[in-house]
Amino acid sequence: MRVFFSPVSIFFGVAIFFGSVGLVPLALVPLALAMPPGGMGGGAHEGYGQGLPSDDLPVGVLTVKVVAGGNMAWPHVGAKVELMVGPTGETSQATIATGKDGRARFTGLMPGTTYRARVKGVTASTARSQVVTMPQQGGLRLLLSTPGAPASRPANASGAARAEKTTSKSAAPHKVGKTHDVSVLSLISGTHVLGQVGEGSVQFMQVLVLNNASKDSFDPGQGLVFPLPQGARNPGLGAGSQGKLRVSDGAKSVVLVSSLPPGTTTMRFTYQMVFESSRLDFLQVLPVRQEPALFAITNNPMVELQGPAIERRELRDQGKGVKLPVYILRAMAPKSGLEFTLTELPYRDQTLRNVTIGVSIALFLWGVFGVAFGGRRARARGRLLDELAALMATHEAGGLPEEGFVKERAELLRQLRCTWDE
Repeated sequence: MRVFFSPVSIFFGVAIFFGSVGLVPLALVPLALAMPPGGMGGGAHEGYGQGLPSDDLPVGVLTVKVVAGGNMAWPHVGAKVELMVGPTGETSQATIATGKDGRARFTGLMPGTTYRARVKGVTASTARSQVVTMPQQGGLRLLLSTPGAPASRPANASGAARAEKTTSKSAAPHKVGKTHDVSVLSLISGTHVLGQVGEGSVQFMQVLVLNNASKDSFDPGQGLVFPLPQGARNPGLGAGSQGKLRVSDGAKSVVLVSSLPPGTTTMRFTYQMVFESSRLDFLQVLPVRQEPALFAITNNPMVELQGPAIERRELRDQGKGVKLPVYILRAMAPKSGLEFTLTELPYRDQTLRNVTIGVSIALFLWGVFGVAFGGRRARARGRLLDELAALMATHEAGGLPEEGFVKERAELLRQLRCTWDE
């Protein structure tokens, strides 16, 4: 297969970096990138189908521009662009028609996941993309081309876009000022939370795509506080967030300290939450409105989410037969709680193991010092200890639910105490 690169082509590596929490990278994929031209006449173009990461797009957003006849001035309006997901882009996920500018926009895509786009009904190689991987920072742009000229083409021979005639004078450019109105801010598409389950704790990376809908710069004054979930510890700032955020003195929140220009700004921070059972409650109160966001546990598909913040659950193909559960979080009003519970966490209660070891030591010491056991009670103790060991083994192998295990363990321990109290 022949691969062409324009003079501005570069190679780019995409990887998750979770700061101080030391999470395993989810993706490290080299991408060949090409910058599409600002405009050109007819003829083939080298950059068709190659992904161009764009920091000015929100995280999880992919835009596909379709032009006709290889001419950047001829947007193909109404072209049906199909987005496919998977290691080779084999599974159809969505189809969107291009608008007046020839663009189709896909949102809510998972960073680190591979996609391919194509214009339905067109077989030309320039009408389908290479397999591309969504970056961890910003979005991704694609350029495709269909053969021939569009149904409606510019009148001038060169195909250059003509400026529209206006009867009124151009408005004076807006002078950017400052606003302290928090209501102009919202968390938009691309906002997501990723978690990785460890031994007794979950490490989180939270990505906030903050949109300033005002024409003025938002000034946070002394700082806009984004509380961490209750029980979070060890917060840290992600790549590109230093200078925008700081960790509060009590390490209970992150604080926006820099002004936000109009448009979108992406911020990242990390934290850890400890679980002491198979469940972990997540409650976070955000100061701004949030559009539907994404949540995923990246390394344990058995963990589930339940709670009022969950809108629906999807399975997304990660390649090699791996399906990653992704949860769509509901839109939230300002200062309302983002609330859900992680269940089926791999918690193993050490109480039974400690009790078994302690009882064994006690039996040994009693035997060494010649403490007389009644025959009946000694046999009962031995039987109960055997049952405890078998119960623990069954639970650790996953053969007994947590609730049933706790009840049976409590009853066996009660009977054991009775054998010493008699």
